[in-house]
Amino acid sequence: MTRKTTRMLTAFLSCSMAVTNLVPFNVMAETIAAEPQEVQVPAPKEQNTKEAASVQLTRFKGEHVRTEDGKVILDNTNGDNFAMSEDIQELADDFHYSADLTIKSGNAQCAALLVGVGNRNDPSKAWRAANVIRHEGENKMRMFRVPGDHNYQPMQILNDYDSTKTVHLDLDIKANGDFIYKVTSEGGSENVMSGNMDDWAGGYIGLLSFQTEAELSNIQFTDRTERADESLFHTTLENLRGLQGSWKITEKGMHSQGNGDNFAISDTKIENFEYSANINNLDEKGAGALMFRVQNPNNPKDGCYVINADYTHNIFKLFEFPTGGSIAEVPLSDVEPNADGSYDIKVIVVGEDIYVYANGKGIMREKDSRHKGESYLGLLTWDGNIEYQNLYHKAAGELPPVEEAKLSDFKILTDGVTITPTFDPDVKNYGMDIPAGVDRVVVKPESSGDVYITLKDRNNKVIKEKQKVTDTFTLTAEDFDMNFLNMGVTIEKDGFRENINFAVNKWLSTAELAQQPYRAQFHVTPQINFMNDPNGMVYDSTDGYWHLFYQYSPNNNFYKQSQAHVRSKDLVNWEQQPLGLQIDEHGLIFSGSAVEDTENTSGLFDNNKSGESRLVSIYTYHNEKTGKQSQAIATSKDHGITWQKYAGNPVLPNEGNTLSGNDFRDPKVFQIDGDDSKTWYMVTAGGAAQIFTSKDLIHWTRSQNLTYKNGDQIHSECPGLIPAKVNGTGETKWIYNGSAGFYVVGSMEKDENGIYKWTAESEKMDIDSNANPWGGFGKYATMTFYRDGTGKNRQIGISWLQDFIEFDGKTYKGLQSLPQEYGLKQDADGNYIVTSNVVEEVNALRDTNHMLYQTKNKKVSSSDANILRGISGIRYDLEGEFTLGTAKEFGFKLRKGNGKELIFKYNKETQKMYVDGRNAGYHVNSGNFSYTLKPLEGNKVKLRIIIDQGAVEAFGNDGEANISTAMYQENSNIGMEFFCDEGDVTIDQLKIYDMKSMYTGKSGSDSEAPQLYLSAPREAEVHTEFRVDTNMYPNMESGDIVWTIDPGLQLVKEEKGSIVVSGSKEGTYKIKASAKGLEKEVEIKIFTSSFASNIPDWKLDGGIWAKSTDGVIGTNTGGDSFLIHDTRIFKDKAFVYEADMQILEGTAAGIVFGVSDRNNPAADWFCANIERKDDGSSIAKLFKNQNGEIWNETKVIPAKKSKAATQAHLKVVYDGAGKLEYWLDGEKILERSNVDMQDGYLGVQTFRSTTVFNNVTIQYPDASVVRLMENVPSITLAFGDKTLKDQLPKQIRVKLDNDVELLETITWKLDDVNVNKAGVYTLHGKAAGHTIEVKVTVKADKKELQKLLEQAKTYVKEDYTKDSWKTFEAAWYRAAAVFADETAAQMDVNSSAAALEKAMQGLEKAVITADKRELKELLASAKKIKAEGYTASSYAALKKAIAAAEKVLADESALQSEVDTAQNNLRQAVLALEAAQSTVNKEQLQTLVNMLKTVKKDGYTADSWEAFVKALEQAEAVLKDETADDAAVTKAYETLQKSYRSLQMAAVEGEEKPQKEEEKKSSKPVAEHPDTGDTTATATAGMLTLLAGGAAIAIRRRRKQGKS
Repeated sequence: MTRKTTRMLTAFLSCSMAVTNLVPFNVMAETIAAEPQEVQVPAPKEQNTKEAASVQLTRFKGEHVRTEDGKVILDNTNGDNFAMSEDIQELADDFHYSADLTIKSGNAQCAALLVGVGNRNDPSKAWRAANVIRHEGENKMRMFRVPGDHNYQPMQILNDYDSTKTVHLDLDIKANGDFIYKVTSEGGSENVMSGNMDDWAGGYIGLLSFQTEAELSNIQFTDRTERADESLFHTTLENLRGLQGSWKITEKGMHSQGNGDNFAISDTKIENFEYSANINNLDEKGAGALMFRVQNPNNPKDGCYVINADYTHNIFKLFEFPTGGSIAEVPLSDVEPNADGSYDIKVIVVGEDIYVYANGKGIMREKDSRHKGESYLGLLTWDGNIEYQNLYHKAAGELPPVEEAKLSDFKILTDGVTITPTFDPDVKNYGMDIPAGVDRVVVKPESSGDVYITLKDRNNKVIKEKQKVTDTFTLTAEDFDMNFLNMGVTIEKDGFRENINFAVNKWLSTAELAQQPYRAQFHVTPQINFMNDPNGMVYDSTDGYWHLFYQYSPNNNFYKQSQAHVRSKDLVNWEQQPLGLQIDEHGLIFSGSAVEDTENTSGLFDNNKSGESRLVSIYTYHNEKTGKQSQAIATSKDHGITWQKYAGNPVLPNEGNTLSGNDFRDPKVFQIDGDDSKTWYMVTAGGAAQIFTSKDLIHWTRSQNLTYKNGDQIHSECPGLIPAKVNGTGETKWIYNGSAGFYVVGSMEKDENGIYKWTAESEKMDIDSNANPWGGFGKYATMTFYRDGTGKNRQIGISWLQDFIEFDGKTYKGLQSLPQEYGLKQDADGNYIVTSNVVEEVNALRDTNHMLYQTKNKKVSSSDANILRGISGIRYDLEGEFTLGTAKEFGFKLRKGNGKELIFKYNKETQKMYVDGRNAGYHVNSGNFSYTLKPLEGNKVKLRIIIDQGAVEAFGNDGEANISTAMYQENSNIGMEFFCDEGDVTIDQLKIYDMKSMYTGKSGSDSEAPQLYLSAPREAEVHTEFRVDTNMYPNMESGDIVWTIDPGLQLVKEEKGSIVVSGSKEGTYKIKASAKGLEKEVEIKIFTSSFASNIPDWKLDGGIWAKSTDGVIGTNTGGDSFLIHDTRIFKDKAFVYEADMQILEGTAAGIVFGVSDRNNPAADWFCANIERKDDGSSIAKLFKNQNGEIWNETKVIPAKKSKAATQAHLKVVYDGAGKLEYWLDGEKILERSNVDMQDGYLGVQTFRSTTVFNNVTIQYPDASVVRLMENVPSITLAFGDKTLKDQLPKQIRVKLDNDVELLETITWKLDDVNVNKAGVYTLHGKAAGHTIEVKVTVKADKKELQKLLEQAKTYVKEDYTKDSWKTFEAAWYRAAAVFADETAAQMDVNSSAAALEKAMQGLEKAVITADKRELKELLASAKKIKAEGYTASSYAALKKAIAAAEKVLADESALQSEVDTAQNNLRQAVLALEAAQSTVNKEQLQTLVNMLKTVKKDGYTADSWEAFVKALEQAEAVLKDETADDAAVTKAYETLQKSYRSLQMAAVEGEEKPQKEEEKKSSKPVAEHPDTGDTTATATAGMLTLLAGGAAIAIRRRRKQGKS
């Protein structure tokens, strides 16, 4: 008999999910005709298309359930009472379910329709329910999930509801999780709740009551679930069921999909077995796995083994829970997949032996005893879309016989190439070092089995396919990806294999390192891959080198940590050395320290030769299989080049020594000066801090736990105990360094056994902005050198600068800080101050021959120009001392350019030093950090900042403050600025040094070719001024600067090395600067912003936060970025805060409120945000954060509904009494009661995203407007002007009774004004119930008057009689005066127009015979010009002018003005003739000369006339020169044209100008050009004015490089 089961086996939430926060993946069932599906689920062969019918349910099973008269009664058990349906015993995911409910008794008045139950026999573990309940004094309906007590919608108050009457419950659920839940009490209204269960995948059904006796009847169920025959999935397992995600039977087997871990467990239990399956990863993403030896079927993570095919990391991986630690890994590429891309995976497990096969090939043989005995079998899908088939198991009694595959030898046949450690057949991980310049390496692996080599990049992607090696194998330069590769050597024998990996580093030369644009030049970095903690820092007295080891990964992040090695003679110039300690059978190599065992206390250097070193490395093993950590040692006699690991490792095992379980690491070993016992001390942490002691570095005894003053245990990573003499007293204290996140000052005193014990004397001293280094400026894992090689007994430390920054062109992650000397001070109040200041050796990197800038005794105020304008640098050391003045804040804007800048400043009021790199480039965490720094005696502050590519290290008062952080900036950002706000400051001394590269020994000033850089914002708002700066690099005099700006941009002013510009209309414009033969051009987009808000005066910095076309944009800074307004919300007052938001790229953004400190918003704030996920889904989150989340409410938005992942409307509603709601796109999605709301500011926020915000509004429902805060100015309109509405403000600032100022919308009564009737009007408006009045003046209609005035300008005085002209001129003057009068009445306008018109009609022509002699002569010359040699269009214009001149010449009554016009037009037509070729001939030149010889000298300035005559004479000379070539003729032609067009009119005295006495130089009241009486010359000058429309504006200025 074939038992039917659901196609969807379902995702059940186990109790563990409440702890692990696994989010199941939702699968859309085929029955729902909706959006296109993203999930690739094969269709079944047969589909249930029969329409489902409703059935009545009567049989329910439970301990406290009974049936009477067809009614199901659930007793009050004072808790949950489950009743499982016996009528429906199959899993269901798509159905309609309803019942009538009568509450019999119980205070909770709670009963429910029970759905999605995971286990019919134990329903309490995982279920969902649609209930009614008495909650907080109100009747509510609820749709929720257990475990997690998660509401799918906020609980909803039931309206028109009576719990004493019969209640009808009605629930409809679709396979995709959409639900509609309805509740109606008898005679009442219907209450409806709808939403989506984003983790829904079905389950069993039943009934439920809680602390209530309930009676249910008329129970109806309509099952629409699609089901398939379970025989489609071939398995021997019993009752396989999903615990998370989607599990469906399809025609191809079991289909599984989900985010994160998605477990399926069976009821099959077995101890020794063979277990296999065919696993097909449909998307080649994530992993499908067999799971075995499962200890707890309800939560497999409690303990089990897993073997998977992991496509994300391209490996087969055997690992275990609960640690998640890897047991063995083999590349997927080692096994050819099946034709369909699947793998057949099999495990044979007997006792502690685990054999793994893939497609019949043995790939792993491991022993592990953590999970034993008879246990469960199951499956695990991780972040994948997987099909499982042929899932079989059987008992196994013994293992198959196998001969071990081994590499017997590995020879390197190329000189200079080394491997670490030296070859050993049992070692599986090596480092290989290839010196710079070696491009070909030959190796020879040897084995009794078959040898294969595969080459992979640092992400384990195959770059050279597996090939068999029978003799030698050659690596070439072309094989490397960014100078690194993983060489996998595989030995195959008897179906099993051994894998040995070589992490191969092809070192770059110093010249190559110096040329990399994003390579730090004086900070230690890995040449490739990932660096973290500094390790093994020791001065070797036998070779005079400082040795620095560091955590190194052959990947691009934490992965397979080992150690790498550099050394230095001077602490600043470091040399790359072969790799250090490598992974072995004990585990990964984690952090540690090193010492010089000069007296051979260990006995490990008995056979040392002269000159050999006595170095001992003390480090942590991290066992990947068990997760346990232990301490080990290794020795080196060749100065750290090679290491011999101690045979008895670990010297300090985990068992019996740890106080924190597996976490037991980071040993720092030291001796105490003056201690005759020569005792070694080891401080460990990684969890609980403690000290161990030893006499020989091998045998260790726990000495003490380290505790705070109050006795609480200290916990940290990377501990250190630093001795320091208190400044001024000489007393030695010991500073506990908590991984650069905190300090505790204490003392070391001998006990009765002569062992020093540490006692805390200070409280825990958190480091400003770095108490949590993972969220701070990222200085971490500080390690100090064992001994100071200079004999000065300094405590010198180096720290890892955390760096997970990725961008194109950057090939590594991680830097080490500059060496810093640690010390201790006490302030006037006796408080300890731990100092960390860069060591004096760093000063040797200063290029003292190329000082970028220096000054002293200089007072600078906020009104002064930038004293550093024109100073440029990329890598430099800036150090200054300042006497505080009236300025609240002062500092530097460094690495300025292209809208970017790094701010280094001091604030007198907060007494803090700040490094703000949010708008500098790529940075860690928030990018904005501060450190308390109190002024020194005399009110002085010392500041120093050292800037390298990739690292910024700032110091205050010689190390009382220190911020060291990773930061990458574009090398084109080279400008500097000194600023002070609201007052002044005195620069006692300031020096800026260019810094040398440790790779070249030279600074940029000494090595770089001259480069011109141009700094400008990428965007600017219309009519907003912006600055464009030039800088030369290296720092030098720029000489002349020539600026070229596109039309549409306006030059506001020019300053030294810069211009200020604004744009009048939208568009993209270019600006170019030229200096010293160099050019640079930038593009600026001019835009109009649409940003709208009822909150006035948002303060934008123009960098991180700026206006854009679509609103206000916040730029991705790599962490949290806040734009906080000074408008506040209040804990006891209701508010509604909302905004439109569009995430353009990146992770998350939202609206923030209740921000305690505007200057440090991250310290305390509330937020409603959207966080995007890689799979297209997103999470809506409402939370409170105090340097970390205090609480949160979340809701998953599936990918199919996730438009909110990109664009959304966010709203929070607060009732003033603790209830907070989050609405998304008009739908309430989250709610929280009893919120600890606080008074605070509001704003918007981005987290690792670039996001645009708009329509940002705040409303206070209980507040009212008390007054208007501004007046609207008067408006003057032209007659008929339709722009009144546009000129009126749309909002006005108002003050509310809660003292908040907002913008309120104004409603204007526009019909108060008639724009078609001149006059003065009072316009009325309303805003928040307040009346606004505006004076509006409509000017008279002057259109007709303007026409008459234009016509009047065409008349010439000489053409008319004296009397008629006098009458006309008087009317003209009066009309012009009325036209210019803004307040003229319509009556005056009309009368002056009528008078002018009458005077024009009364003009009488004077009887004067026009002089046509010059016209006649000019006409004769023009008619001789032939068409040959000229363009057709210019010659046609000449013919037209000739015809017009002939007509005037023939007109006996022609006026002189008409003759002059014809003459001028003819001359212009000749002058405008265009040569048909690029050159002209002598005939054309002769024509031009003939025309221009008629021009009269009268009326032109002497200089311009002299130039014209000179050009005319030169042209005549060329005509006479028989040897003149075409170029000479053309040049003479063009020069003569240009000189004529450059003729300038001379001022004419004695004529009146009617407008103003001082302007009376013309007889025309509104003349555009002076009337000299020579109308020919006037017209000619007007016609030949060279217009510059569309041409660029050129501005030349001598730039002087000033240095004080």
